[in-house]
Amino acid sequence: MRMSFARASANVDLEIEVHNECGDGYSTGPGGWWDRIYAVRSVSWSFPLSLSPSTRRTHLVTDGNVFSSASADPAFIEQELGSTANARWRRARARRGATDLRTADAFERPLVAVSDAAGGAAIALGWMRFREPQALWVEESTLKIELISDPIAIGEAQARWNNAQLRFFGGNPSDATLASEAEQAAHEIERGLLLSAGRRIREGAATRP
Repeated sequence: MRMSFARASANVDLEIEVHNECGDGYSTGPGGWWDRIYAVRSVSWSFPLSLSPSTRRTHLVTDGNVFSSASADPAFIEQELGSTANARWRRARARRGATDLRTADAFERPLVAVSDAAGGAAIALGWMRFREPQALWVEESTLKIELISDPIAIGEAQARWNNAQLRFFGGNPSDATLASEAEQAAHEIERGLLLSAGRRIREGAATRP
């Protein structure tokens, strides 16, 4: 994971990559180039915060729908691994405890947050509808990104990647504020693909503006 901090912004941009660079190239056995496939159970990053349990609230945002609660039950938004055997190829759900709050084929602007009277934070993950299986979690005062939320195979020379954003704000936010945060995060994370030199190339050049 690479973290980027911008001047005059409380938000942190996150670039996440998991590569399978193992293998011995082409194999004469079954599978050809795919002789080094690895099953990955899960890949996640957690962001623990110091919040007051007495005023703490957790929030799930799914395309304008805001679900806030003082419950300590874990909650998440997940884009599940679809299957061509199902009529609905993609499946997404927002869940708190044992209750599904909302289900859909996908959520375009998913966001989870946790806050107390002093402030809080939120995380958003880009392109979840095209990167399944992935999930965003909140449990007590901890936010978590699951780049891989269910077991999946990563073939030789393949990778799983995504962009995310960690956002900070003051106080317990209103529903309108949370919906706005989700909208803005989606726009900032899912910017149009532009031709540019990669971070490793820029940093390797050792140049300064």
